[in-house]
Amino acid sequence: MTAYKKYALDAFKVGAVSYILKPITEGDLDATVNRLLKNKSAIEESFEYRKKHKVFILGSFKVYSNSGKKVTRWSTAKVQELFAYLICKKGRYISKWELCDILWPKSYPKKAEHSLYTTIYRLRSVLRNVGIRNIVRYENGKYGMELKNFYCDSWEFENFVESNSAVNDENIVDWEKNTELYKGMLFGSNDYLWDMELNEKLCRYYSFSTKNIAKYYIELKAYNKSERYLKKAIAANSFDEEAYELMMWVCFYMGNKIELVRHYKKLSDLFKKELQMKPKESTIRLYKNLIMKL
Repeated sequence: MTAYKKYALDAFKVGAVSYILKPITEGDLDATVNRLLKNKSAIEESFEYRKKHKVFILGSFKVYSNSGKKVTRWSTAKVQELFAYLICKKGRYISKWELCDILWPKSYPKKAEHSLYTTIYRLRSVLRNVGIRNIVRYENGKYGMELKNFYCDSWEFENFVESNSAVNDENIVDWEKNTELYKGMLFGSNDYLWDMELNEKLCRYYSFSTKNIAKYYIELKAYNKSERYLKKAIAANSFDEEAYELMMWVCFYMGNKIELVRHYKKLSDLFKKELQMKPKESTIRLYKNLIMKL
């Protein structure tokens, strides 16, 4: 707190959270308190994050204990798949027979049951080797994992999108940070039949996020930033007409007729080749109207 603006830079160089100039206003105090609370929350979150075991399953499949030790070898592919399935269930207990059907759909029940017991034993051993102990539980014919001390990028990504609808000045940084968590399909190169529905859901969430961020930047006339997010949306779902329509608007606002034509032609050719149909009438009309005005 000071009456001199010239000391502001020196204050921030030594890590000041805020800088209040006299005369002090209520708004200045509120802004400073909010910054302090946000800074405190970030520190607490960082501390909690360091204490947790970590699972990264968006575009890859990596597991670390809270000491930083990584699972480098799964004893069998089924051990890895069982862990993946239980992670996606977020701690829910699953009937042993459901697990048998998921992992050994073509085996006889007794053989599948024996395979499950062996796989559970091996999973506990793999996790114990990196310092993750006593998390696989059994109750009333069901198996689950105690996950309160776990962080998972997929959970974080999903929870944020479900808890936030609009992008605004207060949360744009959080939206961008959350969107960066999505690095591709679940479990990377590990292709599981049972994760198809969740994969589609997360992909929809990613498209929703990138388009919402793009709309926010269009409102601010930050067209380069909106273009960057729309490219991500189109890369995630090349049939997303809304993303193409937004991209055409961005090209129009930037006065880039060549790019506007290119994006529309890309969409039109894709629909013709893959679906044997044209884009929506509204998309065609939008394209014609924008071209006429450029």
